[in-house]
Amino acid sequence: MEAEDVDKTPAGFLKIPDTEASGGHALAIPVHAAKGVGAAQYSSGKIAPGTYELYARVYWTDGCSNSLRFSVGNVEISLTSDIYNKWHLLHSPRKIRITDPPQTLSIHNLENGVRIDYWGLRPVAD
Repeated sequence: MEAEDVDKTPAGFLKIPDTEASGGHALAIPVHAAKGVGAAQYSSGKIAPGTYELYARVYWTDGCSNSLRFSVGNVEISLTSDIYNKWHLLHSPRKIRITDPPQTLSIHNLENGVRIDYWGLRPVAD
């Protein structure tokens, strides 16, 4: 899902134009935003029970701005890397087992100076 297609833009997040992002926009936690404030929520759509890998295309500005936490139902996954000032794709370090599909999915503000282009869940073999 496109990160900027959030159900409601929460405090700490902004929808911004970005010509390098798919769709020309991204969801950002600006450098001047407070850390740890707000979570962007998305309708889960139709997620079938199964095992998934979370992935996201992100942009970090520096080592103090290089992580996000995602909630899929009651499972939380953090993504981080040491790649800065460049869009890049990350995959969850562990798989997510969904038995009761959640109603909402969330991205949590951990650090400022972060942009999210898109993210999603990819089915994987158990």
